Amino acid sequence: MSEQIGVVIPCYNEYKRLDVSRFTAFLETHAQITICFVNDGSSDDTITVLNQLKGKFQSQVMVLDNVHNMGKAESVRKGLNHFVQGPVKFEMIGFLDADLSTSLEQYYKLCVFLREHSLKAVFGSRIKRLGSIIQRSPARHYIGRVFATLIGKITKLPIYDSQCGAKVFEASYLPQILLEPFRTKWLFDVELILRMMNVLGPSTMTDKVYEYPLDRWIEVGDSKISSTQFARIPLELLRVYKISLKK
Repeated sequence: MSEQIGVVIPCYNEYKRLDVSRFTAFLETHAQITICFVNDGSSDDTITVLNQLKGKFQSQVMVLDNVHNMGKAESVRKGLNHFVQGPVKFEMIGFLDADLSTSLEQYYKLCVFLREHSLKAVFGSRIKRLGSIIQRSPARHYIGRVFATLIGKITKLPIYDSQCGAKVFEASYLPQILLEPFRTKWLFDVELILRMMNVLGPSTMTDKVYEYPLDRWIEVGDSKISSTQFARIPLELLRVYKISLKK
């Protein structure tokens, strides 16, 4: 596949767990991939590691540095917009978590699937099945299923895993859904899906958006969501619901 592919990776205090060797090995074998790291006001030496990677891969690595912490939602939006508004045309753009719980190789599979099936978006999905390796704590799994059920009712789409941090989009329509800041901090994935539905229409969402069962997803500890932030998620769900009513 010769198309230019972009992936945004938001980073907040990732100095100790950013696996530089995995990024290096992948970039050396995938010349069509460009990674845009967004350092979200980290208080450790994350920016130093990112700049070192950029020094090794000048044409494949971008580094954006938020002076203050903006949160994952706005860091992802900033990175996506950087690809969209830049001089190079990228056919596919998406995002991935810095811990690589979904690997770069899996992300590339999503991109290949999108292109081969002429889709508008492909979302990674952590469906545990024979032949797959999905390692996720039971607590997070069951909490995720509750949220997925509620989100499915809000969006009226049969989405199994809206919160998986691996998504790729056909780039041409992204400017329309990235104009405004996200109103939610932790459920921006759902808000993004609602914006897509507004632009593409429900029938296109059904026919041209696909949830791709990941072959491998390994949970990495040290969740960035504190108990206080977790308690706010029901309010985020209510905010998403209100947004959905304005469609």
